[in-house]
Amino acid sequence: MISITLIICRMVSSISILFEKPVQIRKSYSVKFKRHAINAINDLMLRGYTLCAATKELNIPHLYYKRWRKTIVKVDKLASSDAVVPFKINGESRKIHPGRPSALDPFEGDLMRSIFEMREQGLPVNTRTLRKEAARLSQVFKDKSIKAKISSVNRFVKKTGLSHRVSTHVAQKDHKETEEESAHFMNLMRQKVLGMDPDDIINMDQTPVPYSFPSNRTLDKKGSKTINVRTSTSDTKRATLAATVTASGKLLTPFLIFKARLMVESQAKSCKLTQMSAYMHAKKKHGWTKR
Repeated sequence: MISITLIICRMVSSISILFEKPVQIRKSYSVKFKRHAINAINDLMLRGYTLCAATKELNIPHLYYKRWRKTIVKVDKLASSDAVVPFKINGESRKIHPGRPSALDPFEGDLMRSIFEMREQGLPVNTRTLRKEAARLSQVFKDKSIKAKISSVNRFVKKTGLSHRVSTHVAQKDHKETEEESAHFMNLMRQKVLGMDPDDIINMDQTPVPYSFPSNRTLDKKGSKTINVRTSTSDTKRATLAATVTASGKLLTPFLIFKARLMVESQAKSCKLTQMSAYMHAKKKHGWTKR
């Protein structure tokens, strides 16, 4: 009885497979291909072909011509404008669509205000900061899984035109507080070095080389040339690197100072300075030079 039932089930499944419609895979074309196709069709139409004849010659459905032409016009308009485009419009793109809306759209104004307020103070902002701020603003977002939160924040960042930028200036004070003092110092030094040989003008400065490097990335507007980030005032274990450069652009051999009575090569390796072609090192009790 069981064997007969199995045979009947197999026969029914075989018959259903015969009558099933084949799955049609929808083709997609890149913007680059669409642009070449439109240009080729236009060239054939200039030579006397009709639209249907030109598309048939290129083996392209004639309905695609108007649709692709609108797509090319839309892409060119987006590329020439200064507006933020939250999706790709380069030649290899196949879909010109912004994608799924972010769950943070209702709180876009509040989130952008928080970002700009923190950036005005020089504080770094990352996606984790945005997740915490969004969870504070929305209970629905707070109840989402960590994977859903990350996806929502990434879509929000892409839509608003933000990107991860590397800081170019790191200081414990706001850069606006030292602009006047810096300009006065530069004018004074220009008068002192006037007429001197650039090779005889050297500038040496000491910089700490921490044994562990904190993150120096933050979210900011695309196109910003100056990215200011404030750093912590807490002490960390580090060496001192004395870098010297001439006014002609020549970089002298770096001078590395460790806080130790005995020089240990492993300390230089831990600071990741072994990649330098040449460097000098010294040992000091305090780990810095006295001016």
